[in-house]
Amino acid sequence: VVRIMSIHKSKGLEFPVTIVSGLSKRFNMQDANQAMILDMDLGLGVDYVDPDKRVRNKTLRKNVLSRKLREDSLAEELRVLYVAMTRAKKALYLSWNTGYSFQLDRHKTPSRFIQEIPEDYVKQESTPLDNYPVHKSPQGQSRKSRGRAPKPTTRLRKGDHVEHTVYGAGVVTDVQKDIVSVAFGHPNGVRKLNMHHPSLQKVKG
Repeated sequence: VVRIMSIHKSKGLEFPVTIVSGLSKRFNMQDANQAMILDMDLGLGVDYVDPDKRVRNKTLRKNVLSRKLREDSLAEELRVLYVAMTRAKKALYLSWNTGYSFQLDRHKTPSRFIQEIPEDYVKQESTPLDNYPVHKSPQGQSRKSRGRAPKPTTRLRKGDHVEHTVYGAGVVTDVQKDIVSVAFGHPNGVRKLNMHHPSLQKVKG
């Protein structure tokens, strides 16, 4: 019997084998980047705005609150992962997907928490983590980088003829940075696509 459930639904349950997937997703830190940050203990943190000079800067209080919020968010994510990992009785599998995300314009990498597990407790079943470039953290500890892959040099221009693996042949009607509008035949119509996506190829004519 295979049971699929969220981590929250699994609280209090145990299984002989547990598989935790999706460990290459990025943490949501949008709250720490808001214009106003509220903390129950430290109060309110806002940007400093000078209307005469038309400038906006982060205040010291807001920087402190932002860092605290990030640390609190990571601590909560770690607690959730702990719940997931402790559901296993005999075997625990942690999985993530690799490759390049055209949406994020970066390589997909495993969760930072996986890299903190002692190597004696881990058996690698697929691509070794050593394949990912390493950089030094401010504390001097080795971390796997989230390096960006170099962008392809091929650029599309208005009027170029292209071929898409799903939509077929089309013509570029507009270009906004890396996003192109392509007019395909009926019934696909005009689609906005990333010009560097492997599914879209320029037709040489």
